[in-house]
Amino acid sequence: MPKSLIQIKFLKYDKFKNPLFNANENTDARNYNAIKSIYDNLEKRYTGVFLPVYNDPERKFSSIKFCKDYEFMPLKNGVYNISYKICKKIKGDGVLVPKTIFLNCHITHMTLVKIIEFDVGEEIDID
Repeated sequence: MPKSLIQIKFLKYDKFKNPLFNANENTDARNYNAIKSIYDNLEKRYTGVFLPVYNDPERKFSSIKFCKDYEFMPLKNGVYNISYKICKKIKGDGVLVPKTIFLNCHITHMTLVKIIEFDVGEEIDID
């Protein structure tokens, strides 16, 4: 069942070129609560499995990592509407090869809402 995040900020690519998006409770409570809810549900159901979502209640910060897909490559400082699905993949038979569960988030649709412009300040002459 597809899920969605509305106007979530792109954070960065990880070392494997997977896009990471983040939400802060103070500035983006809707997405923070959505990701937190996903994290809580997955953490209860899949103990000991690496999760594609992260939540830090002390810092009021949550993030979600999507599998890289060259069809959907977010831009730096971009804010997006995203539809996605969470998939479970099991490798190994549990007899000869240990059974390993992989959970991944896959983007099904992504729309650029805006690019955030940062004020870098006034250029100075150093000559």
